[in-house]
Amino acid sequence: MNSALLLDRRLSLTYTHSTTLSPVGPAAPPSRTAVDCSLAFDPANKLSLSHSLGSGGCRVKYSYAHGEQRLTTIEPCFDTAKNAWDFAVTRKFTGGDAVKGTYHASTKLLALEWTRDSKIGGSFKVATSFDLSDQSKAPKLIAESTWNYEI
Repeated sequence: MNSALLLDRRLSLTYTHSTTLSPVGPAAPPSRTAVDCSLAFDPANKLSLSHSLGSGGCRVKYSYAHGEQRLTTIEPCFDTAKNAWDFAVTRKFTGGDAVKGTYHASTKLLALEWTRDSKIGGSFKVATSFDLSDQSKAPKLIAESTWNYEI
């Protein structure tokens, strides 16, 4: 990551190129080249821009962390390729808990997740998602757990 000062604000640029070692041919996964840029206005406000070369669009995201301790984060995001908005709200709690709600307007997918990070017993995540475009589908429920052991 490279950064520079622009009007006394930190501007960060990241260039990423990834490729695979799989055989060449029509079944080979494509290479990906992306450029990410972020501008931090202050510790609570940040603007980000992401573009994958050849995608024909970019994602513009604004992040606002509310309050003195910045425990609540609000992130609207616009995808120019899909011409659609995504919204995310995260609330962190003391003790390592966090609750995050997201809505993807292009797919009409509403999701809610609860995570807990614990240095004693590990961490876990419980997430659910609802497809609002098809009410006949049952909600998807995911539970993940990670244990930390020192040897």
